[in-house]
Amino acid sequence: MSNWQLWEDRYGPRLLGHNMALKNTNHPKGGVREGSSLTMVGHCRPIYVADVPDSDYDYNFNEVAWAIGGSNKPGSRICMDQRANDCDAVCSFAADFPGVDKDYERDNVKKYLCVQIVRERKERGQRPKIIGLVLKKAENSTEEAFRRVGLTDFDEPVDGEWVRRTLKLL
Repeated sequence: MSNWQLWEDRYGPRLLGHNMALKNTNHPKGGVREGSSLTMVGHCRPIYVADVPDSDYDYNFNEVAWAIGGSNKPGSRICMDQRANDCDAVCSFAADFPGVDKDYERDNVKKYLCVQIVRERKERGQRPKIIGLVLKKAENSTEEAFRRVGLTDFDEPVDGEWVRRTLKLL
C-alpha cells in the first residue's frame, strides 16, 4: 500500500452531504449562492497565523511551481485568501511559533482551524506535503459552521493532536 493510501485511510476527509445552489446553472463549476454548504468529516486542529510586515506574498507561487516535479523544502507555508497590505503570513500549530525564522506581528496572531484535505502523491524522500484548509468560525451561526480563509501546506507527520470533527463549510 502506498504512503498516500495510508494517509487517505487514516486522515482523508469524507463528504457527508451537500446543499449547492448554483448562481448560474449553465456553469456547474461556477459560483454558488449564499446558503450553499458542504458537510464533511476531517482531522482538525488549531492553527495560528501572523502577518509578516514589509513582505511580498508572490514568492510562494514560484516555490509551488518548482516543487511539483521535485522535492519540497521542509516547513510550512500559508496563503490567506485576503492579505492585509499585500504582505506574506506565517503559520504554526503552536501559539508561540517555534522555529519560525521570520519577523512577524506578534501582537496580531490569529487562531483558526485547520482541516487536512489531501496529501501530495510523492515519495517520502521528496517530502510530500499535507494540504489543509484554514477555516474561520462562521459569524452568527449556531452550528459547527466555518468559512475558508486560506490554504496551508505542511510536512508529515505533524506533532500534536488531530481531532476528527464534523464540519459544515459555507
